[in-house]
Amino acid sequence: MIETIVQVDGMMCGMCESHINDAIRSHFQVRKVSSSHTKGQTVIQSQEPLDREQLAELQQATEGWMAAVYLHLQALADRGTAPAETSDIYDMFTAAMLRPLPPRRQKFLAVMGLADEFTGEMARFITKEPDTAEILSDLTAKNAFVTRLPGGGYRFHHMMKACAQRDFDALPPEEQAAYQARYGHWYAENGQYLQALVAYSKAGRWDDALEVVQQDAGILLAALRPQQVLELLDRCGDQVLMEHPTALLVLMRRRYHYA
Repeated sequence: MIETIVQVDGMMCGMCESHINDAIRSHFQVRKVSSSHTKGQTVIQSQEPLDREQLAELQQATEGWMAAVYLHLQALADRGTAPAETSDIYDMFTAAMLRPLPPRRQKFLAVMGLADEFTGEMARFITKEPDTAEILSDLTAKNAFVTRLPGGGYRFHHMMKACAQRDFDALPPEEQAAYQARYGHWYAENGQYLQALVAYSKAGRWDDALEVVQQDAGILLAALRPQQVLELLDRCGDQVLMEHPTALLVLMRRRYHYA
């Protein structure tokens, strides 16, 4: 029997513990689960160890429950009534946490929601907002869903990230491509070649994507699966590939390495 202990902040009573336990049972095959609001933790017993992907899913499941509690309480404070049981939590989150913000703040969140973690410098480069430091300071002070990390960076609660992604997807395609290209440039300049390749590919910037392949020389990009290499070759097109022979050699080497 494998025992996994997960820290869960925000539980306040036995009802919170029950909801956390129910959320875990609905997501995973477990033999036993017990939560303690006094210890701020949940103990899970399972036949097999939970892998990293399952633990990330578990964090989202429990974090999402506390987000729902937060939003219900805020709606109750603002309007005197709680949301209906049938309310979609993402619509509820967007209405409560995003729409009251000024349009520029909403766009800032939509754009930076693409990053798993980011620094103030990165956010300033991507969004071109001159008052980025003020925006982030205000958001972390007033918003429980934007967290400042110990190293000085920032991350969004997964609920904020999901709703921000919805807003980003609603932007005009050319605007989305421009922001993705900025992400690609930032990641490439900072040696994060896998992220740069993904961003440039989403922007349709195939010349830049191949420049990244050439800079990396197949080191970090060795993590690409064979199908990803084939898709990249296909999407770049013959003309673009011929203009980047070194990158083409790197990709072909990766392809035949798999073979």
